[in-house]
Amino acid sequence: PSEPDDPRLRVFEADDIAVWAEVVAKGLEEPHAFDLLCRLGDLTRRAAGHRLFVATYMGEPAGGVEVSLDEGIAFVRRLAVKRRYRMRDVARALLHFGCEAAYADGGFRIIARALDGTEAERRLESFGFVGMQISWELARERPAFVLD
Repeated sequence: PSEPDDPRLRVFEADDIAVWAEVVAKGLEEPHAFDLLCRLGDLTRRAAGHRLFVATYMGEPAGGVEVSLDEGIAFVRRLAVKRRYRMRDVARALLHFGCEAAYADGGFRIIARALDGTEAERRLESFGFVGMQISWELARERPAFVLD
């Protein structure tokens, strides 16, 4: 997706895992996921080709995303935007910076997973993603949230 031209919006690679985890947990509307996201973020930052991004709107954390690159294929995971910022271009900005980072690191294909029933597929299509396949996961008990 193209970069939004809103000067109030800023995206950067997360240097503080707790900030990334908090904004993603709040974007998922699952604040109890914070500890798990911190552990996940720590592992992600240690893996080569994996990055965490945070977006701020007027200086306030607004959203986050994880982008991992393996063998030239990038995966966009845990794209989450706080409810009050969802009508802004936060998701577009996170996707733009994540995709550009993947291309700069040698990526040639970018995949984003969409959970059925979240309407994420329509949003991703509006950003230029095509040929999506909805993920179905079966679990004995429905988890409080799905991370991936």
